[in-house]
Amino acid sequence: MLKYAIIPTSTLGIGPTEMNVSLTPELEKYVRRKVTSGLYNNASEVIRQALRLLVEREAAPNGQRVPQPASKHEILAKLAALEKPLRERGLTSLALFGSVVRGAARADSDVDLLIDVARGARFSLVDLVSVQDFLEEQLGRKVDVVTRQGLGPAIRDRVLREAEKAF
Repeated sequence: MLKYAIIPTSTLGIGPTEMNVSLTPELEKYVRRKVTSGLYNNASEVIRQALRLLVEREAAPNGQRVPQPASKHEILAKLAALEKPLRERGLTSLALFGSVVRGAARADSDVDLLIDVARGARFSLVDLVSVQDFLEEQLGRKVDVVTRQGLGPAIRDRVLREAEKAF
């Protein structure tokens, strides 16, 4: 039974490096549902996201809505529409992963993208940066691009599991 969540506070420069937070039974069930759904890896991620949303809401001027991030479906549609110019740049597939797919993105979150390049194609770091710049310009937000071969072992399985194909 989840009685509390441990929240790192070292970046706040106050108190100990962890904080115990008690949860009501209803909140505990909610947190467990979110983790079980696969949207979050653990209870701390759920609580951190909830606190981020609360901070954003409180920071907004009275009566104004906090700008919402583009949805997964909006971004996937934009990426699918860019298939032709991206294929011309050497991509064979493009998939979205990360906070946007998990529904945890904020208005200022970057877009995490996984790309594949034609086998045997000459695709350099300059080409990768060019694709990243093109996508940032088209999406109007920061983009992180990684090739399947560039995925580190620590994140590879998670990225491949949550990746949603644009083309």
